[in-house]
Amino acid sequence: MKKILLPLLALAVCLAACTPAPESEAPAPATETAETALAAESAAENAFPVGHLRGNGHLNETDSAWYRIGNERMSDGTIRVHLLKLDYAATREEVLYTWEEPVLQVGGVIVQGDTVCVVADQVLYRIPLDGGEPKTLPLAEFLSAVAADEYSAYNFSFITEENTYRGKRLDLATGQITDLDLPALTWDVWPVGEDRFLLCRLHTEVPLPGRENEGEAFSAILQNAVREYDWYDPATGALEKIMEEPYYGAVQADGTKRQHRFLGLRDGRLYFSWTVPGEDGTLLDAGVESCTLQGQDWQPLAGLTQTPEWNAALCQPDGQLRWIVGNGGTDAQVFDLETGTFHEPVNFVSAWPDTFLADGRVLLQTGYEDAQGNYHITHALADAQDYLNGTAELTPVESEAAKTLF
Repeated sequence: MKKILLPLLALAVCLAACTPAPESEAPAPATETAETALAAESAAENAFPVGHLRGNGHLNETDSAWYRIGNERMSDGTIRVHLLKLDYAATREEVLYTWEEPVLQVGGVIVQGDTVCVVADQVLYRIPLDGGEPKTLPLAEFLSAVAADEYSAYNFSFITEENTYRGKRLDLATGQITDLDLPALTWDVWPVGEDRFLLCRLHTEVPLPGRENEGEAFSAILQNAVREYDWYDPATGALEKIMEEPYYGAVQADGTKRQHRFLGLRDGRLYFSWTVPGEDGTLLDAGVESCTLQGQDWQPLAGLTQTPEWNAALCQPDGQLRWIVGNGGTDAQVFDLETGTFHEPVNFVSAWPDTFLADGRVLLQTGYEDAQGNYHITHALADAQDYLNGTAELTPVESEAAKTLF
């Protein structure tokens, strides 16, 4: 079974380009009216607590274990769903909980305090970290979490006919699900370890039609569209602008256009990859640069000796960006932000990085395909630096469950 690099590793990849806006005078503060004061008061009343926002890949771990969902095909053709626990110290995976009744939909796994939260169909299950009977809470609808904090789970779904993301919040204590007040034409949302999301939204001069039915008009409008990055407070809907640029990139002195993609946050700086595509689609130049959380003090990332398209990233458990990954065919090029070193080639084919562990090791996804064509996911642990240097001794994770799961 052939694997694809980007879905496993990409923390954040924009659908298109973004670069910093030129410096300009700050707009004059708006005059507060009775209407704006009432809106602010209403937002404050409806606000909910927001904690350390984290995304997929770091919702399902503790300092000592990592949790995932596994599916088992039964002899009668039905699928049985299990919650699995991988114990780092024992390097062993075991079944922690099994849904005995058929489950049609299972959401993301979220560790919250001393429990593992999983939404199965329209029920929130709170399962003790070490196993046991879960506490359950009925929900008004199914919600699959793509982000979470200490209080809530969040879902963001792109609505194609509206050209925008819509968001929902699940209160993990009460089970209440509420809609989020996202701005129109939101094209991406990222949790980066802050108490606000980073989002990218589009500005167009005229309404943007659907891509599928009005493709030519859709493309024509994007020619003059602008991308804007903002900090977004999910509790109040408040936005704080970071930067903007033309949708297809900022024109350079030589007439080429430089396009940016968001990678992640580290040490109080936002990192973006950039590319300069040629007219025939070839890559003319590429690199990485960073700015402050306010979109200031842009600096190139020194130490890059190659120019692939840096299109993926891997973060530490605290959400801090660690590896920037360039796509180089079967092998990958990796820049380690912690050590400031460039590594090439790194074989991501036989053992794919899933996540960093709290002890500095990396959890690798391995696996095999059985005679029936089912792919069985297995895992191994390795020292992060040894893995990059190609000298890692992999420690396979023992798992009887993996032999029957896919």
